[in-house]
Amino acid sequence: MSRSRRHTPIMGVTKGASNKPDKVKAHRRERTAVKALLRRHQDDALLPPSRAFGDPWDWVVEGKMRFDTEAFPKLMEK
Repeated sequence: MSRSRRHTPIMGVTKGASNKPDKVKAHRRERTAVKALLRRHQDDALLPPSRAFGDPWDWVVEGKMRFDTEAFPKLMEK
């Protein structure tokens, strides 16, 4: 088949299927902390940044990576 090969040598680097469980945990931690700050009636308190509760770089799906086509020719097949 003429279209059974990749056009670009880029593949995903993952340890899992989705980031959803990590996102749920991070947002739950953030909501809990924000609610606790608001309960104390501290109007002048700064809310912490979202990244303080979960770093996206530590989640299961890590992104994409380029690979060497000469060293791994089988990876160019779909």
